[in-house]
Amino acid sequence: MRLKIASWNILNNHKVPVHLSQEERLDIIIKEVNSARGKSDRFILFLCECESVDNITKIASKTNLEVVGRPYQYRNHREEYFVFLADKRTSVNSSVRNIRLNSSKNDGILVLETTKLTLIGCHLPYRIVFNLLSRWRLILKILKLKPTAFFGDFNATTFFPIRLFIKIFGYKESHKLFRRPPFPSPIFRGKNIHWWLPNINIDAIYSKETTVINSGFSLNNGSDHPLIWSEFEI
Repeated sequence: MRLKIASWNILNNHKVPVHLSQEERLDIIIKEVNSARGKSDRFILFLCECESVDNITKIASKTNLEVVGRPYQYRNHREEYFVFLADKRTSVNSSVRNIRLNSSKNDGILVLETTKLTLIGCHLPYRIVFNLLSRWRLILKILKLKPTAFFGDFNATTFFPIRLFIKIFGYKESHKLFRRPPFPSPIFRGKNIHWWLPNINIDAIYSKETTVINSGFSLNNGSDHPLIWSEFEI
């Protein structure tokens, strides 16, 4: 089975008006999702930092995708959601559950399951020291579930111990070392991101026992994060 998986942190409104609100960026987001999907008839998209259910509904409608299960609010201090969107055939045969390890903000993962595979979307807490325990507990939980693939915003570069640890379990990144998606998108530098910070790779797709046919990413004005995607033979 050939399947294309995409993942995107679409940037919340926390620092508006330093940058445009998510609502103002929706047309760009929709255009980029449609471009990433291309002609794929089996397509699954994980979104995080969604500001509202209404935004999710609009994205799904304009990309001809369906919300799998429902969106889940995953932060305690503000309204913010993550969600899986998929083509109709995939959506009908899929179920989604949210696993929260405790009540701390951003301490959860989203699991999509079909009869043939398990996929996990994640957005790890960004505080490297303060959230250290939560970050490791989430990764250990993901690995315990033995997904076909997992992906999202890891808030850790390729060479952080938490990402090097993943490779011990046989998972590989879809994007090769010198072709990995950079963060941030150029237009956001000096706005919500300090202008002097270097480009880093914190968004990734990991898979195991699959064949990666192709992979890519898009840097655009829809978010400070790249939209990343990979096409698999599973």
